[in-house]
Formats: sequence, C-alpha cells, structure tokens
Amino acid sequence: MATPAPEGMRAAFDPDNEDSEVIALYLDSPNANRILVNAFDLAAALARLEDGTDQDPFFSPLSAEGISTDTVEALGDSDPTRAFESGSTAPAEASYMAGEVETLEPGGVMLLRRIWYPGEDTLEITGPTGAVYTFDYKQAVEYLRPILPR
Repeated sequence: MATPAPEGMRAAFDPDNEDSEVIALYLDSPNANRILVNAFDLAAALARLEDGTDQDPFFSPLSAEGISTDTVEALGDSDPTRAFESGSTAPAEASYMAGEVETLEPGGVMLLRRIWYPGEDTLEITGPTGAVYTFDYKQAVEYLRPILPR
C-alpha cells in the first residue's frame, strides 16, 4: 500500500518533460509551488540526510570527531558522544543534516534539512524562492521513495 502524501506535498514525474528523470514537486503555501528537480539529484540529497548529523552551532557538539578537547570543555560538555545512544539513528539532542538540490525550474537551489529534536523528526525544504515548508520526515521519505531511483 502506498504511503499517503504529507499534507502540503505532491510529487510525480513531470508530464511536460520528455526526460523521465525529472520530478515535479508541488509544495503548498497559499498556492502550490511547482519545483522541477532531477530525480537522481533529489535521491542523492535525501540519502545525504541519512548519513548522520551535522552540528548546529547553537547546540553542544554531538560528536567528538574533528573537535578539540578544549572546544568541548569550553562548551561545558565533558562527553560529546552522550547525545547518541548505541544503535540509535536519532540523537538525544537537537541536530540536523542538510542536503541540496539544484532545481531545473525555477532555477536555483533547494535546501533539504532533516531536523531532529527529542520525539520529532522533521524534513524542512527551503525552495529556490526562499519559501520554507516542513513535513514529517519519515512520511515524506516513504511517500517519495517509490518514484525516486534506487
């Protein structure tokens, strides 16, 4: 059974484009904004969101990798790995991953951010015009998965 579309999002192969690798995303605000993207680029950006977490400069480091001990101690966090539980895919504190997709129409870049807070997993899409849309991450990915290349 197909996952229902998240409220405010529709996606399909673009019927006006002969290239079947182009996906039309319709993101609702007061009016549906149509954004054309290459399906492979969108799949790669979403895969990037599965890679782990980036550090948000407004929160303590979530990983000691590449961070000096002095920096960690200055931030008052003696155990920077504590935010991750063994075998967990989501950290215990706020963090995010980001990916971007060059859009075909309108021209520009679409930014995807996966934002985790305790008990919340959000996909934030910033379109090339600067409009921001938020969706439940798991529902959006499950909805998009059948039309994206593997």
